[in-house]
Amino acid sequence: MPARLDEPGSVMASIVAYLTVNPSAADTLDGIHAVWLGGAATRETVEAAVEALVVRGAMVCRTLPDGSVLFAGPSHPGS
Repeated sequence: MPARLDEPGSVMASIVAYLTVNPSAADTLDGIHAVWLGGAATRETVEAAVEALVVRGAMVCRTLPDGSVLFAGPSHPGS
């Protein structure tokens, strides 16, 4: 089981590291929580970290026609 990520700062660092290795990655909050972070943080902590990364310009979000929201790095092709 992966180490527990309890602080938004450590979750942010893990997300940025994931995007560095996978620059074309884009996913929902649930996908980031389950796939990118392996469930190692609470969903609330993931949401706070992603929101902070969007505010800082380190991630972008896009609402799809079905209403789901995708988050990606700022250089993602669909951004």
